[in-house]
Amino acid sequence: MIEQTTNAQLIYEIQMDAFRQYETARIPSSAMKETVRSITDELQTGAYAYSYVLDGRCVGAVRCRIEEDVLTFYRLAVLPKERGKGIATALIRHVERDAKRQHVRTIRCTVRMHVKENVALYERLGYVLVKEERNERGDDDLLVGTMEKSLGSK
Repeated sequence: MIEQTTNAQLIYEIQMDAFRQYETARIPSSAMKETVRSITDELQTGAYAYSYVLDGRCVGAVRCRIEEDVLTFYRLAVLPKERGKGIATALIRHVERDAKRQHVRTIRCTVRMHVKENVALYERLGYVLVKEERNERGDDDLLVGTMEKSLGSK
């Protein structure tokens, strides 16, 4: 079951568990620097979130923000032990239905280009790469892609 949530603590816990795999990456995910307070602040300034509940416990979450005619989803997180069950796909599809209800024309996300399974997931769901850019951090840089899906006209 997917439901809207404002529980920043829950979102934080899922995100930390899900993004921990990037903690030792050459360039760690900035998701690991977020706090319950920073997530709360986002949810109070226009962002909103959905959680995926399986067998009575939350196992996934995603945050969204609409600006102009674009819905951007980010911090899509599924607990490692629950991956491969279609949870990420279900959350994205829910976000897409939400975007259509709100008459949004475009959905956007960013992805680390070296995480091929994430790129492949978005491509399977109809997202196309519209931009690649190097995100410099310290002495290193990270190739980040922006992927979009058009929902057609209003």
